[in-house]
Amino acid sequence: VLQRLAANGSVRAADFEEHAEKYESGWGDRSPIADTLALLWLQGRIVPAGRVGSGRRWALADGWFGAPLGEIPDQSVAVRQAAVRSLRALGVATAQQVKNHFIRSRYPGLASVWKQLAAEGQIVAVDLGMKGDWYIHAEDVDLLEQIEAGAFEPRTTLLSPFDNLICDRSRTLALWAFDFRLEIYVPKTKRWGYFVMPLLYGDRIIARFDLAVDRQAGVLNVVGERWEPGWEGRRRPARPTKHALDELALFLGVGLRRPSIYR
Repeated sequence: VLQRLAANGSVRAADFEEHAEKYESGWGDRSPIADTLALLWLQGRIVPAGRVGSGRRWALADGWFGAPLGEIPDQSVAVRQAAVRSLRALGVATAQQVKNHFIRSRYPGLASVWKQLAAEGQIVAVDLGMKGDWYIHAEDVDLLEQIEAGAFEPRTTLLSPFDNLICDRSRTLALWAFDFRLEIYVPKTKRWGYFVMPLLYGDRIIARFDLAVDRQAGVLNVVGERWEPGWEGRRRPARPTKHALDELALFLGVGLRRPSIYR
């Protein structure tokens, strides 16, 4: 795989004859090539460099980033750096939420690192008026003050169910009172929708849309929509919602088949 990458710049699993040699993994059919690509990705030696149809195209990490991989830091340093990066990405969070983010549960010794960051003034406690000890990074306090002063620029967009803003379901419920679960693996008779995308409207999550792409017809179908209490009927922001749906359809390279309210 590495030799082929060095020669061609990028590869797909399907480029290898060995990809046809399948075995049952318990989660479906896999191949030695798929396993090799997954291992090289986990090692940081290759990165996704695009898609062709439903398959990824892979490239050497050094070439993709334009620089060789750095030295792996000591564990204590890595945990500290990861905790800071996680907190700054989340904006405001508890230590448990940081642990659930970024390198996801691989934070050995986080409790002592967290205390050290607080003692050094690197992270600052904030009162959100809800359960838990919430923190913000010290360098983001000015940004918080700017937002409180009116610098916030709201937007409306549809969120992937895997989006980092909502992938921690308990955090999503705590911050937005939005109870969201991925129901892809729930039997059809028991789920509300299959690939459901919440609608972010400014600093609120106000609805969820069940969406499906019909590639043959070249359209994005709105299979269903459900609005949070207080946002039904005339309170629905039709124009921003239409714009968000249009943006998603454009990204997917299809048209939008939408209910009459969004036409």
